[in-house]
Amino acid sequence: MTPLYRLIDKNGMEYRSDTKGQFGGHRGLKIYGRLDCPSALRAIAKGQYINHRVFFADEETALAAGYRPCGVCMKEHYKLWKEDRLLDHAIKITLDLNEKSVCTVRTAGGEEKALLTARLTNTPIADEIKNGLENCKAKITGDYCALILTSYGGQWGYTLVWDYVRDKLVHLTHTPFAVDCAIDGPTAAVMYLVQYWGHPADLWYSVAPLELVDAGFEPDTVSLDMPVDGSVTGSGDCEISAEKGRLFFRAGAGKKEIQLKHDK
Repeated sequence: MTPLYRLIDKNGMEYRSDTKGQFGGHRGLKIYGRLDCPSALRAIAKGQYINHRVFFADEETALAAGYRPCGVCMKEHYKLWKEDRLLDHAIKITLDLNEKSVCTVRTAGGEEKALLTARLTNTPIADEIKNGLENCKAKITGDYCALILTSYGGQWGYTLVWDYVRDKLVHLTHTPFAVDCAIDGPTAAVMYLVQYWGHPADLWYSVAPLELVDAGFEPDTVSLDMPVDGSVTGSGDCEISAEKGRLFFRAGAGKKEIQLKHDK
């Protein structure tokens, strides 16, 4: 059977693929963006753009083909592109969790960098990785990679923040029941989901200095005072993001905002 999708490769040439492209673009303007980009969808609805529409398997391919990020749907990457820093920015993260590395990031320029497990030999984490972790989460936020590593049930857990640009572990704290982490300026905020058998789930959060590496330090937690609805079945239903002194928490359909005060 002939592959269904027509994609553009890193040399700008069209090829057939069995897998749908992750990003769309405009051949004439040399712009790429998300498939749900509101600017592109408005143009398509007006009958524009369609004849110039192209698709890419991933962001790295779009950049290699000479396209730049959309300023509407990919504002962070567009800003980095304007500052000529996008190629050093990580666009993909892989959790390795083995004796060699904790995770690997791949930059927009195609370079791979790894957080080596040997960095954690003075903590319980290296041994726990050998035994196998149950709940893990990793995400890219600016020049940082934020990781939540927990055991089954969440009672053992750590939050790590790795500056992959400088290859420096900047944050490591003991955070049982953690489900997500966000970075805002000088702070690392962590969201917790505490579930005990036969009891309603509780949501908490903590804020600690970003530059803090102490495996024995457990931040003070504060109740989010936010109900947990029935759609929350685990850590994957919870997330936290940060923007200019504001923390945004989501648990299922529930949302809450917390204002941070940074010392000047």
